[in-house]
Amino acid sequence: MAIYFQRDIETGLDGDLVVGDNGDLTLADSPDSTSQLLRMLIATDLNELSTSPNFGANIGSLIGGEMRVAMQRLPILIRDGLNKAGYIDRRDVSVEVFPIDVDKLLIIVELKGSYIDDDGQEIRHPAGTIKYYFPYTAERLREWPDA
Repeated sequence: MAIYFQRDIETGLDGDLVVGDNGDLTLADSPDSTSQLLRMLIATDLNELSTSPNFGANIGSLIGGEMRVAMQRLPILIRDGLNKAGYIDRRDVSVEVFPIDVDKLLIIVELKGSYIDDDGQEIRHPAGTIKYYFPYTAERLREWPDA
């Protein structure tokens, strides 16, 4: 497992920056920063970021295709995106895909690794589990009912 030490500006689940009580932007700890980076990589398609056109897992390319193909390709695209980005060791990421409806998949991504805490000490624990519904954003296709 890799050791992650990066710290980034904290964002909420909606992608908005988190502002502290004093009005300053909040820094996320190392596990949360790594998890935020992974979420951004998964939710980004190639050429979506003009400053980094090769950044992203490009899972949006599977929208409209066969679900069977999407189930096979989603883990590969996510791991390939990680490999190209180079920020997160792909061995620290597990990806599982489950059909939950005739036209909807659940993607569960777990991130593990060792992290450097605020005191410079190494801690080892999962950075968390990330869940996506595929198609993963309403803007890219349409709103999916929860039921």
